[in-house]
Amino acid sequence: MGKLYLKDILDRDISITVDFKNLTSETAVISEIAMSGVSANGCVLKLPAKSCSDGHQVLLRLLVNKEEEGPPKSKRIDIIGKVMKLEPTAGTELEVTIQFNQFIKEEWKYILDSLERKQEIITQVMDKLKTTDKL
Repeated sequence: MGKLYLKDILDRDISITVDFKNLTSETAVISEIAMSGVSANGCVLKLPAKSCSDGHQVLLRLLVNKEEEGPPKSKRIDIIGKVMKLEPTAGTELEVTIQFNQFIKEEWKYILDSLERKQEIITQVMDKLKTTDKL
């Protein structure tokens, strides 16, 4: 029996690459950006320190790769938002809460729905592991 890696299952469904540009300071973040949370009209990103400040206007360019039946689909989504909260994390990163001001709700809902399906897969795998553990 081969090994099954949860990461491989999840990467096949959807992957999101985030490009970040601070419109207020006219600077971009070149390093890798992690999206650590989402809401109906915003998200939380992990960014290098000094990438932005409270109240700054930002442009998020999301490249969404979704693997469905047939060839994978790629979609670029541009979102303009405002930095609402900055929280330092360990090291030289910030957790930045961004509220979206200009975005197409249907495109963002597409991402939220895909992430929700990913979470359901994780829950199913964890439930199965708990059941197997009790045997």
